[in-house]
Amino acid sequence: RRWNLHNGPGQQTVVLSGLGLPFDPPQEAEEAKSEFGGRRFYSNENIYLVLTSVPPAIGLREDSILRQIIALDSNALVVLVPDVAEMSMWSSPTSEVAYRLGPRLWCQRLLTRIKSGAALEDRDRILLLKPLPVEERTGLIKISEAVLDFGGS
Repeated sequence: RRWNLHNGPGQQTVVLSGLGLPFDPPQEAEEAKSEFGGRRFYSNENIYLVLTSVPPAIGLREDSILRQIIALDSNALVVLVPDVAEMSMWSSPTSEVAYRLGPRLWCQRLLTRIKSGAALEDRDRILLLKPLPVEERTGLIKISEAVLDFGGS
């Protein structure tokens, strides 16, 4: 298709072939299961949920388990949801560093540690949500394929 643009006196006529941009028709969107913590979860995702107080529960052994889940299930989505109420009641945290960092920074550090050992293409499938209200946590449990309990406090 060719487009002719005619302009006023002293201006050129420009002939364009197409719009110059590739266009792919929109594809059918995946149906969303639900939305929790500001993130949509889709029907093609297998959610492996970890509800935890984090530091006492997740160590290097658990990191490896989470990475294996991602590697073995191409639709897996590992979702970590910290329980800040539990974390704030630490009387003897697993390390002084974790205690000084506080729950939020410790969770970010944990996420970075888990992702660093995963394949590059798998890293986006390991998520850390903010602490959720009870209703949202319950809803997320309902749509999860599995809830993983690493035996934390």
